[in-house]
Amino acid sequence: MPPFNFEGAYLKLEAKSVEVDALHRQWQIDAEAAKGSKKAWDGAAETLQKMGLEFRRRRREKAENVTTSDSDATPDMCRFEQLHPGVPCPICTNDARRAASTVAPGSQEHGVEAIQLLERQELEDCVAQLRDVEFYTTVDAMLGMKVDQMAEVQAWAQECSEALAEDRADMLEDLPKALANTHKAGPTEPETSSTEAQMAQYCQVCGDRLYLLEDANDAGIPVGWRVLLAEPCAGKAKRDGHRYPKGKKKTARKAPGEVADEVSEQ
Repeated sequence: MPPFNFEGAYLKLEAKSVEVDALHRQWQIDAEAAKGSKKAWDGAAETLQKMGLEFRRRRREKAENVTTSDSDATPDMCRFEQLHPGVPCPICTNDARRAASTVAPGSQEHGVEAIQLLERQELEDCVAQLRDVEFYTTVDAMLGMKVDQMAEVQAWAQECSEALAEDRADMLEDLPKALANTHKAGPTEPETSSTEAQMAQYCQVCGDRLYLLEDANDAGIPVGWRVLLAEPCAGKAKRDGHRYPKGKKKTARKAPGEVADEVSEQ
C-alpha cells in the first residue's frame, strides 16, 4: 500500500480553502444586492406556510374518522398516514393510483406525492367554485400564479361557494386583487396561427388567445365569462404612432410674383 501523500492532501485542502473564501466573498456581494428581494421572499414563505396549514385543516375536516392520535401510528401505515394520523391517504385508498405509484408506501417520496395530490384536488375544487360564479380557469393556470395570489383566489372562491349556498350575492362583487385584471371571453373564431382548421377564443379586451377548442363538440368558454390565467389582461393595446383623419390636402400658398407670372402666361 503506497504511503499517504501528506503534501498533496495539504495542497488540496489549501485550494479548497481558497475556493470557500472566494465563494463566501461572492455570497456577501450577492447578499448585499439581494436585500431588496429578501422581504418578498419572506412574505412568500409566510404565505406558503399559511397555505400548508390551511390545506391540512381542510383535509382533516373532510376526513371521515379523525380519531387517531399521533401515538396510534402503526408500521403498516404509509408515510402519509404516519405523518397525518386519521387522514386517509389519497394514493393507498385508490386502486388505480396505488398501482400507478412507483415509490414505496413507507418512503418520504410517497408522503410528498400524496400531499401534492391533495393540494391539486384543492385547486380542482377551487376551479369548480370559480366556474359557479362565471370565472373560467384551470389548475395549471392557478399553479402559474404567485403563491399569495393563489391563496387569495382560493379563499375568495370558498367564500363565494358558501355565499351561493346561502343565497347571498355579497361576496361576488368584492373581488380580490388577483382577479382585478381578468380576461373576457369572446366568441369562437378561426385560429390564426395554426395551419389546421381549429377554432379558438380570444379576449375581447386585449386580444390574447384564451382557449383552443379541441374538436367540433367542444363548446368552449361561455361568451362574456371572466377568464383567469397566469398572465393578467393587459387592457386595450395602444396604437403605435398618431392617426389623423383623412382630408383634402391643402395646397401651398404661392408668392405674389409666381401668381403674376401665371396670369401673364395665360
